[in-house]
Amino acid sequence: MNANLSLNGSTNASLGWINHHDKLSAFEAEKRRYPRYQAQLEVTCTFYDNLKNDFEIVSAKVENKSEAGLLLTTNEPLEIGMPILVRLKHFSEKDAEDELNDGIHARVVRCDEIFSPDERPCYRIAIEYFELCQ
Repeated sequence: MNANLSLNGSTNASLGWINHHDKLSAFEAEKRRYPRYQAQLEVTCTFYDNLKNDFEIVSAKVENKSEAGLLLTTNEPLEIGMPILVRLKHFSEKDAEDELNDGIHARVVRCDEIFSPDERPCYRIAIEYFELCQ
């Protein structure tokens, strides 16, 4: 599946995505390959579990997205290299143009344990699309 994200400014603004790339210092912005757009959307991550011989679904929240991938927060760790399908949990007219409605195929590239405000462990997951989005 081609995850053809339209990341032009007007579309992202109408979907509630905020560009934080412009707020970074010049040094920080140079380290990033693509601008990030931030929003708090609920998504599901579907992956195949070899041990259970079945598909598993984990709920997550999108922290930000770019042309290359997403940054998610979830209560369960995901294995680095794992292929996943990320899809919006709830669909609304506001999100009609977002490719997350149909789902985006990606792989996990980072999984860091962090702590929620109430001190429970959770995970920040970086995923990279299989195909670069336009």
